[in-house]
Amino acid sequence: MFKKVFSASLLIFGLSVTGFSQNQQQEQWVDSVYQKLNLEQRIGQLFMVPAYSNGSTEHLESLEALIKKRQIGGLIFMQGSPIKQIKITNRLQCLSKTPLLIGMDMEWGAGMRIDSTLSFPRQMALGAIEKDSLIYAMGQEIAREMKILGVHLNFAPVADINNNPLNPVIGVRSFSSDKKIVSEKALAYMRGLQENGVLACAKHFPGHGDSHQDSHLTLPKIDISQERLDTLELYPFKQLMNAGVASIMTAHVDMPAITKKNEPVSLSEKAISGFLRSDLQYQGLVITDALNMKAISGKYKAGEAEMEALKAGNDILLFPENIPEALEKIKLALRKKKIRQDQFEASVKRVLRAKYRAGLTGKWQPLNTENIIRKLNKPKAKFLQNSLFENTITTVFNADSLLPIVNLDNKYFASLTIGSTGQYDDYLDKYAPVVHYKYEASSNEILFKELKSYGVIMIAVADIDPAKDNYGISKDAIDLINKLGKETQVVLNILGTPYAIPLFSNASAITCSYENNIITQQLIPEAIFGAIKTSARLPVSIKNFPIGSGATTPYLQRLGFSIPEAVGMDMDVLNKIDGIAKEAINDKATPGCQVLVAKDGKVVFQKSYGYYTYDSLRPVTKETIYDIASVTKVMASMQAFMFLEERGVIDLDKKISVYLPELKGTNKENMIWRDILTHQAGLWPYLPFWKQTTDDPTLFHQFYHKEPSSEFSYQVSDNLYTSDVMQDSLWSWVVSAKLRDKEPHVPYDYKYSDMGYYI
Repeated sequence: MFKKVFSASLLIFGLSVTGFSQNQQQEQWVDSVYQKLNLEQRIGQLFMVPAYSNGSTEHLESLEALIKKRQIGGLIFMQGSPIKQIKITNRLQCLSKTPLLIGMDMEWGAGMRIDSTLSFPRQMALGAIEKDSLIYAMGQEIAREMKILGVHLNFAPVADINNNPLNPVIGVRSFSSDKKIVSEKALAYMRGLQENGVLACAKHFPGHGDSHQDSHLTLPKIDISQERLDTLELYPFKQLMNAGVASIMTAHVDMPAITKKNEPVSLSEKAISGFLRSDLQYQGLVITDALNMKAISGKYKAGEAEMEALKAGNDILLFPENIPEALEKIKLALRKKKIRQDQFEASVKRVLRAKYRAGLTGKWQPLNTENIIRKLNKPKAKFLQNSLFENTITTVFNADSLLPIVNLDNKYFASLTIGSTGQYDDYLDKYAPVVHYKYEASSNEILFKELKSYGVIMIAVADIDPAKDNYGISKDAIDLINKLGKETQVVLNILGTPYAIPLFSNASAITCSYENNIITQQLIPEAIFGAIKTSARLPVSIKNFPIGSGATTPYLQRLGFSIPEAVGMDMDVLNKIDGIAKEAINDKATPGCQVLVAKDGKVVFQKSYGYYTYDSLRPVTKETIYDIASVTKVMASMQAFMFLEERGVIDLDKKISVYLPELKGTNKENMIWRDILTHQAGLWPYLPFWKQTTDDPTLFHQFYHKEPSSEFSYQVSDNLYTSDVMQDSLWSWVVSAKLRDKEPHVPYDYKYSDMGYYI
C-alpha cells in the first residue's frame, strides 16, 4: 500500500517510478534543507498561518516577523484581491530563507476567497453533472489560476458524504450522499489539480458528512460503528489515497470508533498515527483543519492544541493561534519524548518534499501582476464556468413533460419570485409575455386570487438558508405555492439546496440549480423554454425523490445566451461595436440603436446605444421595439442582395436599369447600385405613400377593408386589410418618386433613404 500511494504521487508530479535519479534529487534537496535548519526553524516549517491581502499594515508586518524570526513554513491566503495577494506573496517569499508553501481554500475556485475572480459550481451541483470530464477541466482551470497567484496547495476536494441533510457545515460542499458519486467526482477534481502541478487535499478525514453540528462552533460527535466507517465514510478517502492524493485534512469531529472519548480526530494519536498512518498506510501530507475553530479553540492552553496535533501525527498545523507558545510546547514535548524524534523529522521532511514537488527549490522568481485580472478571467475559463453551471441544472420532476414549454400560443404566464432572484424575470421575458409578481408577507390572499387564473406560474424560490427553519422560507409562502399547485400548473424553481424541495407539493414541474447567481438566474428560464437541454440528476436523496431522480428535457432550438467564445467568437472583437455605434450616433446617422449578435443558437452580444430621437429624452433599451420595416431592411432586403452579389448575379457598379428594365426612361435609370446602398444616389429620404391612400376619403374603401377577403388579403394592422393591387400601386409610386435637388455635375452627398430598400 505504501508503494502504491507513493508511486502514484510521484507520477502526478512528474517523477516517473523509473526516474530514480529525479526521486534521488528530491531527497537530496529535502535532506540538504533539513540539515541547514535548527530545531526552532524545523518546527516553524510545520506552521501554516493565515494571510489576508485585504489586511492592515500591522497584519503584514506580523507575517514578516513570523517569517524572519520563526521561519514559518507556509501561508493560507484568505480574503482579499489578486494583485494585493501576489504583491504580498512576492514580498514574503523574498524574505523567507526556505520557500513558503502557499495554500488556499479554492473548493469552487478563486472566487471563494478573492474578488475579481471566477466562482465555479459548489460540489453538490457538480455531483449532478453527468460528465466527469467537465469536473476534471474545472480542476485543471483552477490549477492554472493558482499558479498565476503563486498558490501550491488547494484545500479541495471535499470527500465527505453528505448523508445528513441537516448538516450545517458540509451541505452543498459535498458532491453527494452516495459514496461512489463522491469518489468519482472527487477523483476527477483531484486529477485535474495534480496532473496540472497543484497539490490537492482530501477533506475532512475520516468524514464530516453525518453531522448536525458545525465544527466552526463546537465539536460535533459522529457516533457510528467501525464497520459503517470502513464501508461508507472512508470509501472516497481510500479511493483518493489509492490514486495518490497529495494531502489529507483531518476533521475536528469526535468519532468514538477511532478516537478516545470526547477527543477530536484532528488531535487523536489513535486516529492519525494509528488508524490513518498504520492501518490505512497513508504516507502523504496530513494537515489539521483550522486550529482556531471553536471545536478546538478555547479548550486547550495556549500552544497545547498545536503540540497535540503534531503528536497525533499531523504534519501541517493550520491556522495556529499562538506560535511562540506552540513552539515552546513542541520543543518541550520533543525533549520529554512525548513526540518521537523520527515522527517529527518525517513531518518536517514531508513538508519540504511538498515544497520540492511544488517547484520551490531555487531563488524565488517574482510573480507578474500585469493584466492579472484578464489572465485570471480568460474567456476559455468563463466558457467553462457557463458550461459547468448549464450541466448542473436539474429537472427533478416533470409531470406530463410540461418542460420545456413548447407551445407559447394562447397561454397566460405569470412569474412569482420569493427572495432575491436578480435577472431571472428578465430572462423569462425574453421567451414569452410574462406578468411578474413579487412575494410579500401577508399578501397571500391577493396573490392567490390573481395568480390562480394563469395557465402556467413559474415560481422561483431564492435566499434559501439551510441554517434556518424551513430553509428560511416563510410558512405563508410555502402554503401559497402548495395551494396554487392545486389550481393550475406550477413550475417550481429552487435556486439553492435541493433539500428544500420536500417543503413543496403539487408542483407540475420542479427544477433545481443548487445555487443562486447571475448564471443560474439566466439558465433556469432557458431550461423552462427549451433554449438548453437538461440531463443532470439529483445527487442526494430527498423525500419522494431518490438519488438519481431527474428528467432529460430536449433543446427546442430556441435562442439561448452565452459568451462569444462559446461559439468561436472573440469578445474583444465584438467590443469594437461600441465604437462603431457611438460614431454612428455622433455623425447623426442614427439617434440610437440596438445591436444583437447570435451564432449557433446563442446570443453572445446584446447592447443598446443612444436615444429614440435626437432630443436625447428617451434612451434605447433592450425593451425598445423597432418597427418591422427597420428590421426587414436588414433581415430580408439586404440579406437577399448580399446573397445575389456573393454569387456574381449582381454587379455593384452597374446601373440599376440593367436589372430592373422598367426603370429605363425614368429619373432612376442611371443610378448605380453602390450609390444606392451608400445612400448617395439622390433618392428622396422619406415619402409617406400611405397618405396618398387617405387624402381622398371617398377613395378609402377602394384601398382598405376592415375584414379580410380574397381581394383584400394583406393585413396592415388590427382590423385593417388592403387591396391586392396595392403592391403594384406602391411600386409605381416608387418608380415615379422625385429625386433630391442638387447642383449639376456635383455628386449627391449622403442622405439616408428608405427608397433603396424598396427597390
